[in-house]
Amino acid sequence: MPTQTAPGFLTLVDSRGNPYPAGPTGTQYRRTPDDDRLRPAPPNHYGDYIDLLAPRNFRRLVSESRAQGGHGQPHALLDQKADYVAASDFRPQFRGNDHTYGATALPILESALNITNLRGYLYDWRTTWRLAVPTLGTDGSFYVLLTRWESGYPALQILEAYRIGQRDDSVQVVGATDALTTITTDTGAQKTIRGAYRGLRITGGHIYNPAGTEVAYRVLGPDPKGSDDLDISARDLFRVARPRSYSEGRTPPEMAAALFDFIGLELAQSAQLDQQIEDARLTLIETNADGKYNPAAAFSAPRAPSSGATETVESTRGRTRFVKTGYSVTAHQSERPSDQWMNFDSRVHSRGAAGIRWRAEMLDPAALKGASNRALQDQINTLIRETFTTLDRAAARVANYTAAVLAGPDLRVLPLHEETMMWGIAPPPWFEVDRASAKYDLDDVAAGRVAMSTLHARDGKTSAEVYTERARAYMEALAIQKKYPEVPLEQILGDLGNTVQRTGAQGAPANPKPDPADDED
Repeated sequence: MPTQTAPGFLTLVDSRGNPYPAGPTGTQYRRTPDDDRLRPAPPNHYGDYIDLLAPRNFRRLVSESRAQGGHGQPHALLDQKADYVAASDFRPQFRGNDHTYGATALPILESALNITNLRGYLYDWRTTWRLAVPTLGTDGSFYVLLTRWESGYPALQILEAYRIGQRDDSVQVVGATDALTTITTDTGAQKTIRGAYRGLRITGGHIYNPAGTEVAYRVLGPDPKGSDDLDISARDLFRVARPRSYSEGRTPPEMAAALFDFIGLELAQSAQLDQQIEDARLTLIETNADGKYNPAAAFSAPRAPSSGATETVESTRGRTRFVKTGYSVTAHQSERPSDQWMNFDSRVHSRGAAGIRWRAEMLDPAALKGASNRALQDQINTLIRETFTTLDRAAARVANYTAAVLAGPDLRVLPLHEETMMWGIAPPPWFEVDRASAKYDLDDVAAGRVAMSTLHARDGKTSAEVYTERARAYMEALAIQKKYPEVPLEQILGDLGNTVQRTGAQGAPANPKPDPADDED
């Protein structure tokens, strides 16, 4: 703990014990009766966010966000966002200096990570973290439990937001007989006790120390009375979220900012769809003298039309309308949806997409023109990187935990090394509307504004990975050339053999002539 801290959460009161502020005397920004009439004052939001979002309201937010995020445009937006954020497959990358060790450990670590999720083989490493994007959209957060298989190999378990909570939301302090906690004694033995965090604040299943640090989480068990509930330390069970404020407790879903837009959009689209169905069923409009339906004409055998009435035909999925006017039959035409309605739909859709931190144009890139492409590209890359940063810390923590266990004394699958826990996650490739901007990248490298490693990182790779792939391609080409000696090596290598590098410098020839000086020994 730091030497000095302030209370993590606090309800401020004035000298009379009323919630602060009780009634300021200043006139700046003071509301007038006209303000209250035109824009009613919202409830008081002056306080810690942890107290403003009640656990019951948080559960409602998650429920509504899941309902809206499971279909239609919200689902398409979240799913597409997940594809872009997980485009690098969350590959582990060695960030140390001993690249020989990194090359040796990488395939072992990748194999272990693909079987860490306790849900089984369907939830491999990439799937585990790709699902995190829509989960943050509908749940606001999720929890990762670092554990082990029975064999001692590292494992993880993902707990969704609803698994963390309390049986009684009115209880604000952990009691002495509350949930179970497994602790490890100094001798290495494990024992289970109740109320390990007694006296600490608990809100929404999060347990806080006096400074506001999350030290444990309450995992709800199958027994409704709470006998199976667990209080697990934040060292083993950590939360993955993108905080919205400094004083929040449970992080609201990203969908919370867009719920009204998507709910209104769904209602408007449903009403418009009803009109479209009605228009589709109206095949003919008949106008006659009285404007009434003539059942005798509808159910009698067909006969030649007369001046007094006309044949009326009803189909299963079609209707004929009667209008009191002169006799005529015309085909029904409709101009719905109108341009005004389509503009409204597009605006609400764009606003909802912005609420979940994405762009609606990504579902229809053809709508972009000219300079808008560059603005979209910059915004999308910013959103992708911001979301990836949230998940990068969590995935890297799991990767380093896995590497530490594999190199530990119980397994020793990985060689013990001082850089055993120097692993990161490959970022997703840079989103580009088109590849025309690549020439500007070459100019920047040639001018010295950026390094080649920067361009490699935009492709989601390290320079070592790029150069290793080029070297491997060269060695494979040599092996093939030996098998087919009549084919020149330059033809096999293609552009890799002798090309202009992205820096603008001429590349080395694919089959350089040996230097006679090398034989002088």
